[in-house]
Amino acid sequence: MDMLPVYSENDPKYKCFPCVCINYKIGALIVAGVELVKALVFCVAVVVYVNFYGQQEMQHSTSADLKTTEIVLTILVIVILFQSVLVAICLLFGVIRQNVFLLTPYMIKTGVVILVVVSDALMSGNRDFLVILLWESYSVYIVYRCRSMFLDKKASWQRCEQEARITLATQDFRLAELEPDEDERNHEVHIPQQET
Repeated sequence: MDMLPVYSENDPKYKCFPCVCINYKIGALIVAGVELVKALVFCVAVVVYVNFYGQQEMQHSTSADLKTTEIVLTILVIVILFQSVLVAICLLFGVIRQNVFLLTPYMIKTGVVILVVVSDALMSGNRDFLVILLWESYSVYIVYRCRSMFLDKKASWQRCEQEARITLATQDFRLAELEPDEDERNHEVHIPQQET
């Protein structure tokens, strides 16, 4: 019988680069932590801005359209912020629970961020977004590889479970061959005794 490959988180193919001392699961946990801290810091910054600086700017602005635009932009930033916090929490729970479906929102959000950063850099010619682009690209790569690692683990468990079922079925069949049927037990051979 062929031996199936056994899943191991310590397999070199599940190690992050450049530091190969951690696997993709730990790397994804680090990404989730950084994203959560980043979203919470941005949340505090928006609240401070809206409460202190935004009110002062709105008092000095005279146009009703300008005030409406500022309010809409503030609401949009708050919605994006809560979405970022929600996505970071989904990523964190997805890594902890090893649920690939909870990793998907982060990959989608990060893909959108990468597209926005690249399009903004191309239109403005600004190269300041390179660090953001590198971080977002590397983090989505780590989360994607973590997702692949979880899928490999699930497939390995399914193969082991299937192998166990086949082994048990084979053993049950062999035991059934060795045990006599009830018909054989009931039909014992009777040797007639001779009367003397």
